[in-house]
Amino acid sequence: MGFADAVATCFRKFAAFGGRGERAEFWYWVVFYLLAIFVLTIVDIIVVGVSTGPFSTFATAALLLPTVAAMSRRLHDTDRTAWWILLPAAPLIIVILIASPILAVLAVAAALVGFVILLMMASAPGTAGPNRFGPEPT
Repeated sequence: MGFADAVATCFRKFAAFGGRGERAEFWYWVVFYLLAIFVLTIVDIIVVGVSTGPFSTFATAALLLPTVAAMSRRLHDTDRTAWWILLPAAPLIIVILIASPILAVLAVAAALVGFVILLMMASAPGTAGPNRFGPEPT
């Protein structure tokens, strides 16, 4: 799967959390997402004068659902549940509930570790043949 095919697939399946997605689909989507946010941040700086202007903010919001769906399908390809997506957020939710500066530092560190673990899961090869989430992606 090439770059254009992967981006088209992610837009076509923007809210499809079921099924499986191959590595190329997910990582090409990540490259597209980062490039889009980078370009629109530059546009925000030129047009509005701030880096978090309306263009990049709208793009971030608009691309959130397809990004979560692509990650969900990628995790399914490795025979993992999509609930792993919440791994980096769990420590931050705890900090919101227990407002402590020391816990905040630990929670941010734990969230970063969770994010790295999630990226490692997304980088793993998919299971060969069908798994509990469906047939092998083609």
